[in-house]
Amino acid sequence: MHPICYYVGGQAPEYRDNKIHTGWLDSRIAMRVRVERPPWHLSVVGGALYVSATECQPILGFLCDVTCQVQLDLKQSRKKE
Repeated sequence: MHPICYYVGGQAPEYRDNKIHTGWLDSRIAMRVRVERPPWHLSVVGGALYVSATECQPILGFLCDVTCQVQLDLKQSRKKE
């Protein structure tokens, strides 16, 4: 099974103008329209960025929570003075 973007391609005028529908896509698949694949290294970099973003998201969320808590504690301690 191939990704839809492999058949659609960003160069088709209908795709750029947002005038696509399932019948249009079915006709392109039936005509076996092929688009040029991106260089392999772009796929590798994109995959690496996706994995790193999903792995780091919980850590970044924790760091944001800690930073907010520290800032709140600082504000409260300044009000007491």
